[in-house]
Amino acid sequence: MILKDAKIKIVNVSGSPHGAIGNTQSLVKKFVEALEKKGAQPELVNHFIVKEHVEECRGCTRCMRKGSCVMSGKDEVDQIVSDLLAADFVIYSSPIYVLNVTSLMKKFFDRTAFMTHRIVLEHKLGIYVLSSQGLGIDNVSSYMKSVMEAEGVNVLGHIEGTAIFHNQFLNQEEIDKNIEEIITAMETESYKEEEGYSESEKKRREKFASLMDQEDISKKLFHEDYKYWAQRKEKE
Repeated sequence: MILKDAKIKIVNVSGSPHGAIGNTQSLVKKFVEALEKKGAQPELVNHFIVKEHVEECRGCTRCMRKGSCVMSGKDEVDQIVSDLLAADFVIYSSPIYVLNVTSLMKKFFDRTAFMTHRIVLEHKLGIYVLSSQGLGIDNVSSYMKSVMEAEGVNVLGHIEGTAIFHNQFLNQEEIDKNIEEIITAMETESYKEEEGYSESEKKRREKFASLMDQEDISKKLFHEDYKYWAQRKEKE
């Protein structure tokens, strides 16, 4: 990818309760600024869950059976998903609270569970961004990567900041290095030469496909998911 003059629509879904003024968003901005220094023309579209109407998942499985959420049209999730589908680059960003993503981020993940069942964002490029004060980064990092891969995103890397004060990070050198590596991956398209998704994600897909092969169960309980995987199998 030639970054000079490249127009890149970046959609960032943020679980930070601080929205545009928090440390998490400052890390997102650092990445966008690095792209601009390379001559790219990024358009950043932010969805701060704290400021948007996102209903809780009802656990009704309608999205698996019928293909749409029972809350569709009653909150702003449809618009967020529409923006993600139109994006050139996807970012999921969250601070770490009590060894996990925030409840805001988790609410969005639960509400859009169908995206992991039907790999809605397949072939999209993306990264995840985390901020913390030092605890929980490894586990949450693994979780965020798993969610994005389950949705089909080709995860190019991550930016993780250990904050001491607002917009001040103990690991600034590491942040700069990670941003540089992500941009290099974009420029060289090295991700095309790699095997793709992690082994855990490959196993998850195999298990899901196996479940869909049990027609008597899957057609009744997960009709829309079954239809997706059946069509996918036909194309392979």
